[in-house]
Amino acid sequence: MNLLPQQLSLVPARKYTFLLFIFLLGPALGLFGCGSSSGPQEATPDFVRLDQYNIDTSSVALDKSFIVNWHAAFSSPSSIYTFEWHVSPQSSTSSDTTVLTLNCGPATQPCSNTGEAFCDYKNNAGGLPSVICSLSGKVVGQKIIPSPGKYVATGRACIFNSKLETICDGKDVDLTFD
Repeated sequence: MNLLPQQLSLVPARKYTFLLFIFLLGPALGLFGCGSSSGPQEATPDFVRLDQYNIDTSSVALDKSFIVNWHAAFSSPSSIYTFEWHVSPQSSTSSDTTVLTLNCGPATQPCSNTGEAFCDYKNNAGGLPSVICSLSGKVVGQKIIPSPGKYVATGRACIFNSKLETICDGKDVDLTFD
């Protein structure tokens, strides 16, 4: 192939123009074609919220059953929250009030975002009145009730956030043990 001198000078210019087009405009076109975002992606903030918490009765007699229900919304690095249920006399500052503590989340059983514990108020093996709770037929917690009367039953949902701090949300209901 015989090229005239004027034609030879056009070949490199076309080649470089095409390469310049590829290197400068190609990435921009590629990003827009893939749906680029206008800024950096923000992570979902860590939070926990106990949306629902209730007990199906406000007064429980010995040898009777009741149900504790809850629903938690949360976002955490571990995808797990802890549901705690505490019972304490209304006039007490007792530190040992825990009846049950459960790790819950989308991949855990028997509780996920929603839970339901079946509890009995009865005498335990030692003859002391106790609350004994189970999920799916398995005992998951129990607490001796020292005397009949008015109690505060607290439900709490807790997570560890990205900074490994504990964040909780809780609700109280009144519960009378007869």
